[in-house]
Amino acid sequence: MAHIQIRIDIEEKRKAQQILEAMGLGMSGAIKLFLKKVIQEGKIPFEISANGGMQNLVSPSINNLETTNGFSKRRII
Repeated sequence: MAHIQIRIDIEEKRKAQQILEAMGLGMSGAIKLFLKKVIQEGKIPFEISANGGMQNLVSPSINNLETTNGFSKRRII
């Protein structure tokens, strides 16, 4: 198994933990589900747009993946 370490705002972490706990998930389980969905769909499993407020949370290179066909035509197995 691999180990992933991230830095996140303490308040965002606390809020996410509360929501995940209500769903019966821990942070690690939720991240594993996210990564499995990325692999299954071959993309980030939600829309990222300036109107949705997510624009500032991702790097410009991720925003350009679909327009540059970086991953949009690949199928990860």
